[in-house]
Amino acid sequence: MQRRHQTVRLLGLLYAGMLVIAACGGGPDAPTLGATNDVCIDDFCVNYPEGWTVAEQDERFVSFTHPESSDLIATVGRVNLEGIAVAAGAQWPVAPRDVVDLLWSILDGGDAEVANVMLEQGGVYDSWGFISTGRLWHRLVPVTASRGIGVEVRAPNASWEPHADVFRSGLVVLTEDL
Repeated sequence: MQRRHQTVRLLGLLYAGMLVIAACGGGPDAPTLGATNDVCIDDFCVNYPEGWTVAEQDERFVSFTHPESSDLIATVGRVNLEGIAVAAGAQWPVAPRDVVDLLWSILDGGDAEVANVMLEQGGVYDSWGFISTGRLWHRLVPVTASRGIGVEVRAPNASWEPHADVFRSGLVVLTEDL
């Protein structure tokens, strides 16, 4: 009986340890934030942390990478809220808050898991959650009933949250004509 309790206790500790490892994630830890840079296109400007590189840019979006890991990707661009709703099987129109949930339901083939959604000033929604490669932070800025600007930052672990915050808080929408 005592041996059974020891085995159950050991399994419990192993499970708890696995949860801690999963919560922390793998991959490189984020460097300390330094200076920021900015990039602008017709619809918006966005700040990004030093060390990140503009990987691709056109009139609708900008994507960024970081040399620490191929799992470090940030994208800022136009978002079709109606398209997200329809792709997730909802009937348009839906409220922006519901679009956030629908987005998370289809991210990475439905394998993403939202942990928290926060309504910020101005009707902006910040959210974060888990993906197979680590963490994902998202900001949705509705601009019209069916269009907006989105910020998505993917990283291997939670240490990159300050970097995600630079992208999210550094977004300035320049037009309502999306």
